Amino acid sequence: MSHAYRLLAAGRRPLGLVGCVLVAGAVAGFLGGYAGLDEPRSAPAALASAPDPDPAPAPAWFEDAQGARLFAMQPNAFGAAPAFHHARRQATGPGRIEQLAFGSPDPGSPHLRLSLFRAGDDAGASVSFWLEMARRAGEAGLSLERAAAVPDVAPTRLGAFHVGALRVRGAEGARTCLGFRHEASAPLLVISGLGCMDAGERETRDALVCALEGLAIADRSADPAAAAFFARARSRAPECRARVANVAPERRR
Repeated sequence: MSHAYRLLAAGRRPLGLVGCVLVAGAVAGFLGGYAGLDEPRSAPAALASAPDPDPAPAPAWFEDAQGARLFAMQPNAFGAAPAFHHARRQATGPGRIEQLAFGSPDPGSPHLRLSLFRAGDDAGASVSFWLEMARRAGEAGLSLERAAAVPDVAPTRLGAFHVGALRVRGAEGARTCLGFRHEASAPLLVISGLGCMDAGERETRDALVCALEGLAIADRSADPAAAAFFARARSRAPECRARVANVAPERRR
């Protein structure tokens, strides 16, 4: 037998019992590690048993699309009928906000935006006059640019309103309006909004007072306390000094 053949034969010699055990162990370890790559690792017990995060809080207000109108307004210098009506109701209480709008907030058009907040037993903390005016302007798609330093008082048969001149800006340009607010305590009722006309401040104020005195309850049975408030207002002498046409007359052709 040649030397090369003897070396080849020696290379094919059986491994023996110990060698087989070592080789089998190495192969099993390799296959076990490879299989572990495909198996998902289980999450730690603390994470697996962690509770779900708290759900989002329920909204404080919701749309009251089906509710009947609680308030109504007579035709006035800002329009013959509301061009917009919207109502929201408090989710956990009796509070309700009703909004009416006449005309367009764009320059060149009379515009009246009215918000009536009928609170329950507690109206909550009152915000500043100008902060509330910024909110009313934002609801109309307007930004508040500047305002008078201190609002003054305009008497109406509904009660005294705080009134202040302000400058607002929208997509079509800027205009001057009057912001107004009245807070009644019996019942808890907050009336606020904006009145805008292409006229002087005195003319706009007169038109605003006349419009506010045309505000009334639409459904007396729905809110007897508010109905009594407007009944008392009707018994007082009106403060409306200007006779304003409801709708501009059409030009004859």
